[in-house]
Amino acid sequence: VKEEAGEGSVHMELVNKWCWISVTTANQGASQSSRCITLNGNGTYTRVGESDSYNPYGGATSQSADSGTWTATESTLTTHSRGGKTTTYRLEKRNHPKNVRDPMIVLNGQPYVTAYSKPPW
Repeated sequence: VKEEAGEGSVHMELVNKWCWISVTTANQGASQSSRCITLNGNGTYTRVGESDSYNPYGGATSQSADSGTWTATESTLTTHSRGGKTTTYRLEKRNHPKNVRDPMIVLNGQPYVTAYSKPPW
């Protein structure tokens, strides 16, 4: 980890693909949402989101994507998208409450679990 100044630096322990997934089923339909952010060691990131919902009358799907550069401090993650938007998230590092060997990052209260094998925090 490099010495931090301003918005921070690339923290190698955060390099990974991190995902949040929600699946809901009901009598007359279902929905699934996922968001993944991949933090690369060269300071770039990609973020992809998908949402699907279905009911007896049809369904809807939406997708979003973003990429750019990232930096972090011990308590924040900042992304600079190629479109010019800067977003700073409150960052926490935790282990999964049930699968305690799976590390997570929590961005503004939303948990993202590691998509690849990574040692717990």
